[in-house]
Amino acid sequence: MKNKAYLFIIALIISSCNGGGSGDEQATDSTAAVQTVQPPEGFMPLDLSQYGFPITIFVPQSDTLQGVPEPSVEETGGGAITVKSGKYFQLKIADGSGDLAARKNEFAVDDVYKYEYVIDEPATLLYKRQIASTPMEPEFHFIYVLKTGNRTIEVENVKDGVDEFPQRAAERMLDVIKATSVKSS
Repeated sequence: MKNKAYLFIIALIISSCNGGGSGDEQATDSTAAVQTVQPPEGFMPLDLSQYGFPITIFVPQSDTLQGVPEPSVEETGGGAITVKSGKYFQLKIADGSGDLAARKNEFAVDDVYKYEYVIDEPATLLYKRQIASTPMEPEFHFIYVLKTGNRTIEVENVKDGVDEFPQRAAERMLDVIKATSVKSS
């Protein structure tokens, strides 16, 4: 199973290189056409158009023997939705500004948590947060920005109601979200 996970991550890295571009094409120009992306092994596509988001994401395939429930989508108010499939695949998707610098400024004045950035790119922020001055295990979270037409969509992992996301779980969700298909508007 670990070999499959490594192969999946390698395949995502190779496919995201896409001919040596700068890496932020998806964040700045994802309106050209519907992207055709094959689901990673163990994942299935989930079209979010009926919830107002012109994207298809990949979620873990349901497998009750392995403890992976059917994915659920819940409208949470203000146009946002959560997508959940098990303990370590929980996303919040909402329209937003896509201003990661502003989010980092918010983190800088947080008196409760200490933040470290694992990935800090124009459309991606993967960070570690830990309650300052405690031996508690850190949590890992991400924010990923998708642009389609004049619309900016922010995808991040759910923080409320989850004990913690280890780094591997946050990285896995982020890798899968980077393979999101954006539909033309």
